[in-house]
Parts: sequence; C-alpha cells; structure tokens
Amino acid sequence: MSPADNLRWQFSDRYSVQTVGVNNALAKPGTKAYERWHRAVLEYYRGEVPRHGAIWVTIYPNIMLEWYAHVLIVSTLIPRGVERTTNIVEFYYPEDIGLFEREFVDAEQAAYMETAAEDDEIAERMDAGRRALYKRGKKRDSGRTSRRWKTGCSISTNSSGASWRPRVPLPYTTLVSTEELARHLGDPGWVIVDCRHALADVDAGERAYRAAHLPGAAFMHLDRELSGAKTGRNGRHPLPEVATLATTFGRAGIDASTQVVAYDQNNGAWASRLWWLLHWLGHDAAAVLDGGLDKWAAEVGR
Repeated sequence: MSPADNLRWQFSDRYSVQTVGVNNALAKPGTKAYERWHRAVLEYYRGEVPRHGAIWVTIYPNIMLEWYAHVLIVSTLIPRGVERTTNIVEFYYPEDIGLFEREFVDAEQAAYMETAAEDDEIAERMDAGRRALYKRGKKRDSGRTSRRWKTGCSISTNSSGASWRPRVPLPYTTLVSTEELARHLGDPGWVIVDCRHALADVDAGERAYRAAHLPGAAFMHLDRELSGAKTGRNGRHPLPEVATLATTFGRAGIDASTQVVAYDQNNGAWASRLWWLLHWLGHDAAAVLDGGLDKWAAEVGR
C-alpha cells in the first residue's frame, strides 16, 4: 500500500492534521538517506511495519508537530524580520532509543534534513518572487501576491504579459464535482490533467492513462513534468524551474484564461501536486476532481 492509499486530513480553525500511510512496507526508499532510515526502523521493529508512516499537525500560525516511527519533532517558527525566520527544531525519542540507539537517531535526522533542504528551496523561491514583486513596486492584494504579476511572468503562454485579464469566469479553486466537470467536457476554456502515479512503480500512472482516461485529458508525470532535476541534496520531488513549468503548462494548453482540473485515481494525493504548483505560480483557477477517477466512474461512467 502506498501513502496515497492511506491519506487522511482533518481541519479546524486552529490546526490541521494529516495522517499518511507507510510506503510499500518501507521496502523501496527513494534516496540513500531514506534507505538508511528505513533500515533502522525495520531493525528496531524487528521486521514489523509501523502503524503510521507519518502524522503531521500544524498549529496555526507557527508550530508544527511531526510524528514518525518512534520520534516526535516539534518545529517552532519565530519571525525575525521581513526575510528572516528562526526555526527551532526539537527531536524527542523514547528513552531506550535516545540512550542506546545512536544509529536510529542519526539515520532519522539525516533523512529529516534531506527533506528539510527541499522545503528550504521552496521557501527561498517564494522569497525571491516576493522580493521581485517588491522591486517592481507592485502592491499586495488582500495580503496575497498579485496573480496578474505572477501569471504574466510565470505561466502565461501568450504575449499579454502583465496586462493579462481573465476572459471568462474562473471560479473553481479547490475542488470540482464530477457533475460540474461533465458539463464542461469539450469546453476549450477547461484543461483536464491526469496525474495518476505510484511511488513503487513510477510508470504505472502513464500506463493507466494510456489504457483509459477522462475525455480530452492530458497526462503529467510527477517525476518528469511536475518535479525538477535532482541534485542529491534537494529531496525526492524538488520544484521545477519556473520556465520549465511554463513550457509544460503551455504544451498542455494552459494559459491565463484556463480553468484547470487535476485528477488521480481517488483521493487527490497526486493531483494536489499540480494544483499546488499552479497556485504557487499564481494561477488560482485550478481545482482537483472530487473523488478522482473512481468517483467519476461511479457517478458519470464515461
């Protein structure tokens, strides 16, 4: 079972909780650091697989709790200035691990820091975008970066640039129902993207797409189109370069006026990657198909 098959969310006004399953019984780590960590976990559990892969709790606005196999990590963000934040990270282990299992501790922290490097790259790119916006003299709109500026500089595939205006209403920014999507099949203002993927078999999603997919849907591969080049220090799925994303989205027919709908097999774990990338670039008219292909088959069937 992959993490996407056992992904659960819980939201409230003060916190959010995400629970994710164990990836392939820890048998196929994505990097050398995670291979070492998985081996340490399996040795400690004597070959048994932990109940959860991870539980992430975000307490708004600045505290994150992360539970992994026999470790609790507490991160507290302290703003120091416009471009400076201190992140205090604390690791808590059971007494027997803290005192006698040095390899377990070292392996876990090495894997954690590898992922932290990827997160840091995301933050630095977001800071660079805000800095460029500030230098251009653009103002923030309701606390958000100007979508017009980001779209014009990032993903617009025509020559309109900063004068971009949406030609049609683009109301779907989170989820879209199967019924609503069915009404827009063949609509030139809508682009449907199949994002199915499996960590254990990275070509499974594309094979499934070629076998059957929603009418008119394009396919985007998590590793090839929705991730950047790996350096060995930037994690499993680093962010692509903005120019590369612009080319990818333009090839799929996405421009500033497009409503994008991403889908995967069911729970949206892979589709949300495309959704996040589009919103990161400022293209708010991007939504995930509620229930994915499974719900479409049950409710629409074509």
